[in-house]
Amino acid sequence: MGANQNPVISVIVPVYNVEKYLADCLHSIAEQTYQDIEVIVLDDGSTDTSGDICDRFQEKYKNWKIVHQENQGLSATRNHGIDLATGTYIFFVDSDDMLHPCALEALCKVAEEKNADIVFCDEMDITESVQKEDWKNYDILEAKEWKDYRAYFTEDTIKYVVVWNKLYKKSIWEHLRFPEGRTVEDEAVSYRLLYEEQKIYYLPFAFYAYRKRDHSIMQQVSVERYFDALQAFQEQIAYFATLEEKELEEIARARGLYWIARYYLTIWQFQAEKSAVLHTKFLEMYQSFSGGKGKSSLQKEWMRLIEKFAESPECADQYLQRQRKKKERKKVGFLRFFARQGKKIWKKRKIYLKYAILRWKQRLQPVRILNVEASLNKLCKSKHSIIRFGDGELSIMTGRHINFQRPNRELQKRLCEILSNPIEDCEVGIVDEINFLEFPLQTEESKDYWIINMYQERSKWITLLQPQVTYLSADITRPYMRYRKKEQALEFFQKLQTLWQGKDIVIVEGEGSRLGVGNDLFANTKSIGRVICPATDAFEQYGKILEEIKKISKETPIFLALGPTATVLGYDLTQLGYRAYDIGHLDLEYEWMKMGVDQKCIVPQKYTNEVEGGNVVAPCEDPWYLKQIICRIK
Repeated sequence: MGANQNPVISVIVPVYNVEKYLADCLHSIAEQTYQDIEVIVLDDGSTDTSGDICDRFQEKYKNWKIVHQENQGLSATRNHGIDLATGTYIFFVDSDDMLHPCALEALCKVAEEKNADIVFCDEMDITESVQKEDWKNYDILEAKEWKDYRAYFTEDTIKYVVVWNKLYKKSIWEHLRFPEGRTVEDEAVSYRLLYEEQKIYYLPFAFYAYRKRDHSIMQQVSVERYFDALQAFQEQIAYFATLEEKELEEIARARGLYWIARYYLTIWQFQAEKSAVLHTKFLEMYQSFSGGKGKSSLQKEWMRLIEKFAESPECADQYLQRQRKKKERKKVGFLRFFARQGKKIWKKRKIYLKYAILRWKQRLQPVRILNVEASLNKLCKSKHSIIRFGDGELSIMTGRHINFQRPNRELQKRLCEILSNPIEDCEVGIVDEINFLEFPLQTEESKDYWIINMYQERSKWITLLQPQVTYLSADITRPYMRYRKKEQALEFFQKLQTLWQGKDIVIVEGEGSRLGVGNDLFANTKSIGRVICPATDAFEQYGKILEEIKKISKETPIFLALGPTATVLGYDLTQLGYRAYDIGHLDLEYEWMKMGVDQKCIVPQKYTNEVEGGNVVAPCEDPWYLKQIICRIK
């Protein structure tokens, strides 16, 4: 590329907190066989080392532009990249994905030979592609002209909907941009691009490898994301109605109905109010759905789900469960499927047998425990401190360890002493599964875990507990994930918030826990101070932590989130005249409720010790959080 010559291709790479994958992505672009390109990398306010990685590539490659900006979101960042692009063509790459070395060469060759407006290729899960030795080798391909626009709505649509597997003429973006402030941004533009452009070609090879991450924008499950998708579907229907494309309007409406039904069934059991809005939208769209060509163009299973959902959400849910079983049976074979089902049934029977034995032991060795609701009521009325003993504390008391606290004889001794010697102003919470108090309300997964756990551990609890003591439930800080009906969680959170309403409080937490950061859990406090402690093996700094807290006024409630160390701290602080509350896990449960998920997942920017990979957390630059830090104990 000469000094005054524009590049042929502008490669646009939005970046946000992907330090783990970014170098692989940028290397795959740098190693392209086609080099008449400019690479525009936009760091969208990353708080990890992504910005530094970008800068290192700019030092090495002169045709790279690195832009650092305040966080604006993916749509705005892509739009900024389009504005900066000077190439004839534009190609988008997500910053955790990778390109085949010949991707740009192959796509550009077709674009120039065919004078194409858009050239797109297949895509591949990156975990598959890195295992394929032949990914870097491909035969000479014949590009196919793509004219069947209905495939956008009726086939496996990922290759059509996403923008990152396509080479575009820059001119087609002159009057079109991504909608800012929304997710599902590809869905909002791709249907127009593919409809309005006359010359589109398809290369049947996976030149693009994308990465599925549980906490990426694409994979996040949130109610807001579903409503953004609904808005995109409504825009598609209105677009084709304006153009009087009746068949495409009807197909778009059918696809919208299908996805509303799928979204609803994902959230209906724990987001009753918002899922009801989705159901209302479905019925409005269904009343104007005449079927016809739209109906005949849909996959049969899509149409069947729409019809079942129109009957009732319960019918649709049952239908989906039957379909999953059919697919599993087809995948593994008839005999192997039933052998697997037999193992599941036998495993379940063994669990039920253990449960029956435990209920019998419960009658012989009763323990006084209040359920979660009664525990919350007592705690809020009494103004006592609370310390909590869970399965992690039991592991330490019985000589074992947990993943964020290595064995420590002093900690083991203190926990045993505290459980044996309760004090008047300090409530003791233990896992209420000892008495199976909330079992009818829990998920099957939660039930199975605790039956097996209690079958192994209940006798150990019995030797440590005091028969004359009435315990609170330690699960007051876990009001969301373990329950089948998750709508009750909000009421529990609101009751807990009365403990700090209008007060100056201090939070003692592990590095990376960041209670209340990014959510409104503590929005009703008067002020917050923070003592930041080590995320792992905090008890080894116990003396320093206690001395720092003793500098705080005894009128200030102390909220603890520090694993087993919090149990000892809460007990000692109560004896010193403080009110201390062990609220470990509460913030994560609140985040999961806000996200609308039904499985534990990584919460971005927060230490999530119960999820694989959740112990790696980037530094937090939030000014609100930083100004609250009283001290940081290394």
